[in-house]
Formats: sequence, structure tokens, C-alpha cells
Amino acid sequence: MTSGSTTQNQHGNQAKRRNHTVPKALLKRWLTEADGKLGHWVLDCKSGDIDFRLGSEASFAIRDFVYVPIRSHNGAAPYRDETVEDWFSLGENDLALVTDWILKKEPIEHRTKAVGRLLQAVIALGFRSAYEYDTMARAVKSTNQMLSNEEVARLVVDSFKKTYTGKLRQFANWDYAIVEAPEEPLLVCDRPMFDMTVSNSQEELLVVPLTPFLMLTATAPSDRARTGPSWTQGAVASANIVSLANHLSVERARQFVVGALDQLKKIQPRFLHGAFESRKATDGLVIQGRTFGMRVPTSEF
Repeated sequence: MTSGSTTQNQHGNQAKRRNHTVPKALLKRWLTEADGKLGHWVLDCKSGDIDFRLGSEASFAIRDFVYVPIRSHNGAAPYRDETVEDWFSLGENDLALVTDWILKKEPIEHRTKAVGRLLQAVIALGFRSAYEYDTMARAVKSTNQMLSNEEVARLVVDSFKKTYTGKLRQFANWDYAIVEAPEEPLLVCDRPMFDMTVSNSQEELLVVPLTPFLMLTATAPSDRARTGPSWTQGAVASANIVSLANHLSVERARQFVVGALDQLKKIQPRFLHGAFESRKATDGLVIQGRTFGMRVPTSEF
């Protein structure tokens, strides 16, 4: 067996091949029915088409082996390293659990272990997109054509691991709020955590859609020396913050947008007649808060 066909993990078991690039635990909140069948309404960014994707598995958000690169040590047999995917899974479980508590109006601030892993999942949401992994892989490959695909995959995963660690430190003591969005349903896209600290505006704001009518926001604390996060629940989001969240879902989407059919039809023109490609052409690659130093063409993705 060649290393390229390696399917076993570091424990000798079958590796996790089908990796969700957006957690199924999040996307299941947008499940709906059409003609008596369960699924998601999905707008494909590249084609602009809107389709009903059957089932609850969110297969449109699955990629093979994207977070489980091949490694080998000291001449031993190569294996798929599941460290990052396992870390994602912990956060995804608590993302589902804590969201359920919130929907039941149960307080969460005292459930520190689960909430802490929820924050891990939230931070990872902003920096685990298949699009950004692909973009970085192209950038790495372009700087050294001699690198194999396996080497590139390892470099990309390891780079994003550093990003996750840095972002968790950055947001460890922020003020988090669970807010309801009762007026306008929220959209969700393939890059569903909006970290405004890496935007041109450098605003200190995070926004995460949790369900069509519930969102998480976070702002930097006034007391920068505080060591832990603060939590509030039960507020109602302003129309402005909901509109901002949906605007960001459209602007940041690079693979898909999920929402109600009527909403997707309204935003569909943003993905037709070259509008999406023009928007994507302005993308830059950011690594740990810095521009990578080159603009990576994305039109082939």
C-alpha cells in the first residue's frame, strides 16, 4: 500500500474519511421539509443554482480526508493523523448540546466545561473551511513545486492548528451573548463564524449563526486583564446585527449558502452573471493575522 492510499489512523483503525467542513450539528438546525421529505435548501455559490439536498447528513458539506493528513515517524508505516478532526468532534458535540440548552431556556454560564468546548467549536468554525484550506494549499504549492500533495496537506493542517490556538487565546476573555433573531431568519454559509478582527475594519466583534432564529455575538471586554469569558442570554438581536450576519453570510460564502427557499431566491443574483467571481477575486489569504504575501487565484476552485 502506498502512502497516498493510507486509510488507517494512528491507532490502526479505519480513519475518518468523510470530514464535515461545517459541523452537521450546526447545519441540522436548518433542516426543513419539502414535499414531505427532510433536507436543506442550498444555494451553490459557483453555479448560483438552488437545490433541495435530501437527508440530514449535509453531504454538501463533506470532504474526504481534509483534516486528517498522512504522517509517518521514524520509518514506521504512514497513517492518517486524526488529532485535529478529533478535536473538532469534541467541540461539535458540545455545540449541539449547548445549543439545545439555550433553546430550552436553560442557563449555561455555570456549565463551564461544555461552554468551553462550545467556544472551541465556534473559533474553529471561522478557520476550518475547505475553501480556505484549498486556498492555502495552492499558496504553499506555488512557493515550492517540489512538495508532494501529502506534504502540502500536512503544512496546511499544521498552520491552521496554530491559528486555532492563537484565536482561542485572543477570544478567551471576551463578552459572549446569546441573542434571539425573531424577525428575519438567519442564513448559514460554508464559513459561518464571522471574525471581524481579521477584516479591514478591524472591529472587535464575532458573529455566529446558531439556528435560523438564534445567534452568538462576542465583543472584546472592557477589562482586558480579565482571564475568562462572560455570558449573557435572552436578549433580542437588533435588526442591524441580523442584517449584518446575513450580509456576511452572502459576502463570505465561497461554496454554499443554506437558508429558507425564499431567502435564497432573494440573494441568488449575488451569485449570477459573474458577481460571485468578482467578489471572490478580491480574496486574500490571512495566516495568523497577516497577509500571506501573495494573492492566490481562486477562480479555478
